Amino acid sequence: QWNRDGRLQGHLDVDLSRRGLEQAHLLAAALRTERIDAFYTSDLKRAYLTAEILAAGREVSIDARFREANMGLFQ
Repeated sequence: QWNRDGRLQGHLDVDLSRRGLEQAHLLAAALRTERIDAFYTSDLKRAYLTAEILAAGREVSIDARFREANMGLFQ
């Protein structure tokens, strides 16, 4: 939702919207025939939920170093 609203998220742990979930599932379907050897994501909900959908049960490596830039007061 924040992307749609044009808001900066940075390190704020914002959930995926219903549309975000739909987009993740559509992307997973589009990538189904691609060989993907590893999945890496930040520890923020919106990122790791997307990665888990794409990984479809395969291992997902979660690391806070993959977070977006911290936007401080602008978040």
